[in-house]
Amino acid sequence: MPVYDEVIDTTMLEGLEEALGDEIVEIVEFFLSDLDGQLEELKDALASEDMEQIRRRAHALKGSASNLGALGLSDLARQIGQSAHEGEPAPCEIVAQLDPMAERTKTLLEQRYAFSPS
Repeated sequence: MPVYDEVIDTTMLEGLEEALGDEIVEIVEFFLSDLDGQLEELKDALASEDMEQIRRRAHALKGSASNLGALGLSDLARQIGQSAHEGEPAPCEIVAQLDPMAERTKTLLEQRYAFSPS
């Protein structure tokens, strides 16, 4: 079982830091700069109840989050995407967790890499 506090898999991040060196900082910066847009696109798709767009947007968020060990955010996106794949609306309690989980993810990554809050 990976070591993470429901938000970030720090063991995975450490492995990325070791493998990528300083490049990880640029990757995290890009992720953080793109995250709000990804969330907005997913929320727009959810509001329009377009299951295909929900599935696509959730899949993109799941992938980018999981690539950096943001497992909490990735799991929420996975659950939303799975619901859309099944033709069902995402459970409200899952959708309601998106913004708070994204904020916790951003805060932890900003602290880890000494970024100014976005």
